Amino acid sequence: MADYYWVGGSGTWNNINVVNWSNTSGGAAPAYANPPSSADNVFFDANSNSGTGAFTVTMASVNAICNNFTVSGLDGTMTLAGTVGLDIYGNLSWPATLFTRSYTGTTTFRATTTGKTISPNGKTFGANVIFDGVGGGWTLSNALTNSSTVTLTNGSLDLGGFTLSCFSFASNNSNTRTLAFNGGSISITGTSTAGNQTLWNLPTLTGFSYTGTSTVNVPNASTGASFTRTFNHGGTAGGSETNAINLSIQAGGASSVAILGSYLNLNLTGCTSNVTNATRNIYGNLTAPDNTWTSGTSTTNFLSTSATLRTINIANTFDYPILFGGSGGSWQLQRALSGGNTNANITLLRGSFDSNNYNISCATFDYNNTNTKTLILGTSTVTILSGTSTTGFVGSNTNTTYNVINSTIEFSLGVTSRCFSGGSGGTDGNQFGTVTVAASSGGSLYLGNGATTARCTTLSNTAGLTFTLVNACTAAFTVTTFAMTGQSGSTVSIISNSLGTARNLKQASGTVVANFMNIRDSNAIGGASWNAYNSVNSGNNTGWKFLGGTGNFLTFF
Repeated sequence: MADYYWVGGSGTWNNINVVNWSNTSGGAAPAYANPPSSADNVFFDANSNSGTGAFTVTMASVNAICNNFTVSGLDGTMTLAGTVGLDIYGNLSWPATLFTRSYTGTTTFRATTTGKTISPNGKTFGANVIFDGVGGGWTLSNALTNSSTVTLTNGSLDLGGFTLSCFSFASNNSNTRTLAFNGGSISITGTSTAGNQTLWNLPTLTGFSYTGTSTVNVPNASTGASFTRTFNHGGTAGGSETNAINLSIQAGGASSVAILGSYLNLNLTGCTSNVTNATRNIYGNLTAPDNTWTSGTSTTNFLSTSATLRTINIANTFDYPILFGGSGGSWQLQRALSGGNTNANITLLRGSFDSNNYNISCATFDYNNTNTKTLILGTSTVTILSGTSTTGFVGSNTNTTYNVINSTIEFSLGVTSRCFSGGSGGTDGNQFGTVTVAASSGGSLYLGNGATTARCTTLSNTAGLTFTLVNACTAAFTVTTFAMTGQSGSTVSIISNSLGTARNLKQASGTVVANFMNIRDSNAIGGASWNAYNSVNSGNNTGWKFLGGTGNFLTFF
């Protein structure tokens, strides 16, 4: 190991030139037979120039190599120039004044031991910066700014509480590598004005870890209307709660944003860009008050396993699947959730979902599994826009805790079928509130669909619309108040899904007054008086009283 001091003012640093290298500050040159190697320290100081004049050190031919790179005590402006790269095996220290950089090559930090420091002192790296040393460890002594890509290939990078600002950040490999935030942050400044850009490129999280609170900010808007800014942290395979990061995209612009992989908190406040369809895992909060969403079949998975409440704030219409799947996780809406009728299928697989009394519209809602889960709907209306005779709003009572008695489950049928299969295992205090149909042109609402128990407080319809209710419960579909009624020319049908096999419809007490019904294969049970006026008895019914006249004509909704 030797110390190399630059002398003689302007000159070229390459693989053969030794004219400008001395073994002492301001000493005679050449003092060495060869330029600096990876074991040698280089120094630029007040004696590196002629007098106090400005001077330029041009890196040429091949990458400049050194151990420690130290610039200090200058009395004239030094410019580090050239087009080749700079390989540093030790520390880097640049001064805040009398130093400029114009070289356009890659700066690569290649240490294979820890304890290295980087001190740019406000000077911007103009090209790629790479950290690539097996076993290497670097710590920022002040902020590092780069107008291109920073890549972590091997080793450990400690932000030291400072900001690493770069056009993009990459770590696309499976080597052992660590990012220590330690109170620092990464600012991604890329704008995608010249084409599609992957601004956060960690598709493989194998071998990657980080410490501290991860903070990745995207402060700039993009002006490329047809371009996409991509943030990839784990790819379609995702990652885990331990290596997911916090991502905050604070500005949008005309371009789209692709976000895939695993994230803790995903904050899109201020981002007006369209978010493209992609698979993503979120272990914390989702805050999206300003952006739009591309319709698609890729799922956004909420996978927190912590009882700490996670919040969801989606302002604009989404049409993609959402799954709540973290065992022990807890999620709460912060505003109404508006989904499309094609792909917006909501699944509660595990954990606790709380609508926080906000309304929900979605293609389907499903909690039909035996995992431990809690469904809290409060006074929310859940509008089901799609489904079949077995899908729509369906669930299993097994290991399910409810708070839904004041809720409304509303179905928009059109000419197709939907299914309502939910309840509380017979517990009146936790049964669903009102189950109703908002619109129909001849479609069917299947009740129960084989469930041993399905319950709601009120079963009703919008007057004047014709649709068919199919009770397929093997025990009974139970209501507190049966409020179905048709009108002249718009009959409401109650039938079994199997011709000749009667199904049970149960109300414990009171008097049912139904008008203009078509009833077939229905056992009306439970203690209530079941009266059907101006209705058609299509056969195989018990418990119903078919009466002429108008009865007590009731109007619902």
